Amino acid sequence: MNKQIVFNEFNANRVCVFHNEVIARNFAIEYAYKYGVIEAEKAISYDTFKQYFLPNHENLTEVNDQIREFFLIEFLENYKLKYMVNDKYPESFSRFTSYLINILKQVKRVQDCEVFSSLDSDFKDDINLLYKEYNDFLIKNNLFEPSFEDPSLNFAPKEVLEKQYSIIASDTKIGCKQFINKLENPKFIKLIEVEKIDSNLGNCENNSQLIKFDNSAALQNTLFRELKKLLDSSVLARDIAITLCNFDDDIQEIELGAKKYNIPISKSKGYSISKYPGGKYLLYLSNLYDNNFSLDDMKSFFLERSFPFENISFNRKFIRFAIDANIDHGSNKYDFDYWLLRLKYEPELLNFYKKFKNLVIKLNTIETISDLLNSLYSLERLLLKDNLGWINSNGEASYRFAIDKLEGLKNSMQACNVTKIKQIFKVYIRLLEKENYVEQGKRDGIRIFEYPLAASLDIPYHFVSDINAKNSEVIDKPLFVLPPSVEDQVLREEEDLTNNVIKDFCLNSGMTYFLFGETTYDGAQIAPSFFMERNSIVEPFFNNSYTPYIDELDLWESNSNKKLKLSSYQTEVLNKVKNNVLTFDENGYVNKKIEKEFNDFLLDRIKTKEGLLNFSATSINSFQNCPYAFAIKYLLGVDKNEYSVVQYAANEVGTIVHKIFELFFIRVMREDTQFYSANKVKYISWLDEIKEKEFEMYFKSEKSPPISTQIYIKDKYKDLASDFINVEILKFNTCRSQEMENKYSSIEQIELNGNEYFYSLNGKIDRVVNVGNGDYAIVDYKTGKPPIGVTWHKKAFEEKRLDFPDYQFPCYKKLLNKKSMNVDIASYYSVSDSKYVDMWNSNIPEDKEDIDYTFDLVMKLMIEQILNGNFIATPSEDHCANCNYRQVCRKRYSTK
Repeated sequence: MNKQIVFNEFNANRVCVFHNEVIARNFAIEYAYKYGVIEAEKAISYDTFKQYFLPNHENLTEVNDQIREFFLIEFLENYKLKYMVNDKYPESFSRFTSYLINILKQVKRVQDCEVFSSLDSDFKDDINLLYKEYNDFLIKNNLFEPSFEDPSLNFAPKEVLEKQYSIIASDTKIGCKQFINKLENPKFIKLIEVEKIDSNLGNCENNSQLIKFDNSAALQNTLFRELKKLLDSSVLARDIAITLCNFDDDIQEIELGAKKYNIPISKSKGYSISKYPGGKYLLYLSNLYDNNFSLDDMKSFFLERSFPFENISFNRKFIRFAIDANIDHGSNKYDFDYWLLRLKYEPELLNFYKKFKNLVIKLNTIETISDLLNSLYSLERLLLKDNLGWINSNGEASYRFAIDKLEGLKNSMQACNVTKIKQIFKVYIRLLEKENYVEQGKRDGIRIFEYPLAASLDIPYHFVSDINAKNSEVIDKPLFVLPPSVEDQVLREEEDLTNNVIKDFCLNSGMTYFLFGETTYDGAQIAPSFFMERNSIVEPFFNNSYTPYIDELDLWESNSNKKLKLSSYQTEVLNKVKNNVLTFDENGYVNKKIEKEFNDFLLDRIKTKEGLLNFSATSINSFQNCPYAFAIKYLLGVDKNEYSVVQYAANEVGTIVHKIFELFFIRVMREDTQFYSANKVKYISWLDEIKEKEFEMYFKSEKSPPISTQIYIKDKYKDLASDFINVEILKFNTCRSQEMENKYSSIEQIELNGNEYFYSLNGKIDRVVNVGNGDYAIVDYKTGKPPIGVTWHKKAFEEKRLDFPDYQFPCYKKLLNKKSMNVDIASYYSVSDSKYVDMWNSNIPEDKEDIDYTFDLVMKLMIEQILNGNFIATPSEDHCANCNYRQVCRKRYSTK
């Protein structure tokens, strides 16, 4: 719309009504630029204007689509529609709700239309039934349906009736004509109709051209080239706009092109939340249930890289097995399932699938929001990164956005007194599919609008991209629910606004460029009739010789001596390279020596017995996995902190399990001195009692997990006492558990190149068992899998290996040796497997000094590397998967 037309209305002291707040604000700002000031209430949106003339229900709540859906869910359970829904397939009723929601808004108007009495009786019965039950529902719950309200001047406040209004481009607004007719065309409301504006005004004729390109790719390239040319010629970004006629399909290409060409943009609309990681995660969980855990859906879910999975390698193993086993689908019930049938020889995969399937079925069949949240949390605990879930992932913001929508769902339920909804997760998913999410960021730049919302904007350079006959249609269909037998558009009250909308774009006082691609990947396209009737389809007239990076070409050809300025995209890439603090050797591994100043500081510390470098089994393991990660954490002191409260963490349960064993053996020491198999029943009772007490305290604490998780924990550890006592009898019967959860420390000396160096060794041992004859066993409890297998010790010591898969027990042995305690057995107890796994025992190796020799050698090599400042990053899937320092290392192990 030409801004001078609008300014004339402002100058006539009239309130201008625009399509939306964005257009209203834009014209107000433009007017203020020219005339200095404007009253805020002089530019308003059409929705605000309509509200003046509708009833004000102070004690009633306005319905929304969620409330309409709640009504329909209950309605379809109790009533049958003869015409609109086929009752032979009740399982498909939920898919009719979005269709019926729009029908609900029309039922009153359909009843009042002149053809209603002549329609099919089944159709009329459906409409009458819907209206009656819906109206009763509204009255019962103190709600009102705005589409049932007829506007009237009697509802408007006195101050509104005293003003003069101009509705800008009124004939491009759906429903505007009918609305004004119901108000009986009051004289204080003026309609500025696009159709009646002289086409010779300003640039209208020049703007009424359709620029034809061979294909969409050529269209996009020319668009970016022209945008860059305008920006380089000092045109302000706010003076340029792009309207996308197919926003959802084209916005991604626009974003990628803008980044490449260094073009700042600002979106007025985002993608559907289902296209972002958080929304996609929820949608996939719904699809898994709907499609019976099909292989395609399982692959989409478990191989999605944007989800913060705990163990993506396990996911790949899981899917790989399914492909090899030819598992096509499962079942969304608890009966026959190909996954269960063919995973039965893979206990780890089978156990995981059972847990996952049960949680997905529960999520898709529960009825309350609280249960929905609990189910989602349980899935997070099973699938996502331990203690983190979505926190600090790329999808965190989108997932929070999706979860926040549950509050609106909850409010809608309360408004209509609904406490439970069958398959509430499906209702939630349908809500999310309608939600658009705009990522947070800078809001300046070339504005990107959705067609036709930007038609009335007046912008110096406006590009309407990829317009064609189909996506340019704007048709008001107030009675679309009428059956196809009513063919007369007059009777259906349809109004085609397409040409008026396009003309509104043409009335721009600046330049409007309509861009049309004859072919796309989907085939040929037809140009809008507006341009075909005017014979105004033209070939591109833009100067394609302009090169966005012409300075770089000059530099490449040695024709330029000036210092070039990098684009933001180039700067971003360069900074990523500069921020990489590491260099790479010819094998592709990161190899970076620490700075000399810091190395000298370390040298001073390690030469004396004061301010020693402290080592534990954890830090030694870290060094063996990746020296660079060790240096970042233990030498530079860089650590990862969490600032969020996690309701439940696996390490909390692990701590409780350790506490249970500690309290049990303290009681055994106090009452029996040592462990006797004859007391088996008593010991099981003691351990059960301690377990129940400790878990009950945890469940009542501030860190208590959800009820569903409590049930899971209780079930997982229900046989802890009997399983452990049975194994303990076989392993340490008549032995005395001497020390539990004790901390040990020693100062160690090492010689390198004739010089003596010192370091501190520390450790906390879960249990020390006196096995007799001056020998001891050390035990470490693992709630999951131990780091070694049951036969590791045999192979390792027979082959005289010079390293360990885990340095916990060698470190503990060294500490106890200082106390003159001979460690004859080192054993992990796996709580999940209910068994002991020895790293070494009384028979292997025969000479326990081999262990000390290997440990001393490893420590010597490690100290030597530290003194030389050699901290090589050793990328691997296992080492890097959950490393906190990958953003510093910047080495992507996936490329190896």
